[in-house]
Amino acid sequence: MRARLRMAREESGITMVELLVVMVLLGIVMAAVIHPLLSITPVASRDQQRSVAINAQVGLYRVTREVRQA
Repeated sequence: MRARLRMAREESGITMVELLVVMVLLGIVMAAVIHPLLSITPVASRDQQRSVAINAQVGLYRVTREVRQA
C-alpha cells in the first residue's frame, strides 16, 4: 500500500513552484531574444532612408553631367 502511495506522489505531475520557475526563465530568455530584434528596426529604417537619399544624389549627378555635356 505504501509503495502505491509513493508511486502516486512521484507521478503526480508538476508543482506550482516548478511551473513558476519555468515561466520566469522562459520570460528572461524571450526578453533576451526579442530585445536585439526590436533594436534593429530603427536601424533598418534609417539605412533605407540613406539609400533613397544616395540614389537621389546619383540621379541628380547623372542629370547634371548630361546637361553639361549637351
